[in-house]
Amino acid sequence: MAAAGAIPPRYSVSSAEPANESAAEIISTSTSLAASNAATFFSISTGEGHEIIGRDPGEVDLQQLYPAGPELDTDLSRALGMLSQCLARLDNGITAFRGGDKIAADDEVHHLLVLTDELFCLRHLSDGFGNIVDACGNALRNKNGDMLTEQQLLAVNSSLLALKKRPFLSFDSSLDIIDRLEAAGLDVESAETNELVNALADEGVC
Repeated sequence: MAAAGAIPPRYSVSSAEPANESAAEIISTSTSLAASNAATFFSISTGEGHEIIGRDPGEVDLQQLYPAGPELDTDLSRALGMLSQCLARLDNGITAFRGGDKIAADDEVHHLLVLTDELFCLRHLSDGFGNIVDACGNALRNKNGDMLTEQQLLAVNSSLLALKKRPFLSFDSSLDIIDRLEAAGLDVESAETNELVNALADEGVC
């Protein structure tokens, strides 16, 4: 797998760093990559110039790119919607767990696993996206029906929240997030990934 995240097709490359770095009202969702030998800058077009946000697309918070919620690409819209559902399930599960209702918490985890399988079909958004979704799905599946601990629920929540904010992150950046899962005692490895892909394809899911 490549070590760099995919860049959305709407991005373009310009030959020089933007001269104006002052913040201005964003009037366009178009973005540019200013490439030079020294560094690569990731910027948003603004009314008076460009606002430089970061040197790596994977470092950019999605809320900075799309603060007004303009229409996004179909796959990205689907991914963000499903990630919101995942986070809602986790919030419900954590609340139920803390309230002593382990059955309700476990039910939320089962629904979460279905969502992560669907998110896996959108792994082409970026290498980091696919890596984190795969790791979360494996972590849930490898529990083999055992209840997640509160620490593990929080680790999955933290990982998916980070992914929602940065869906185009690089593979290398995703490794730091996956470390949170492993630190909580979750097994993120699986030899069944290829079987999952084939099964989903057979079912027409992806």
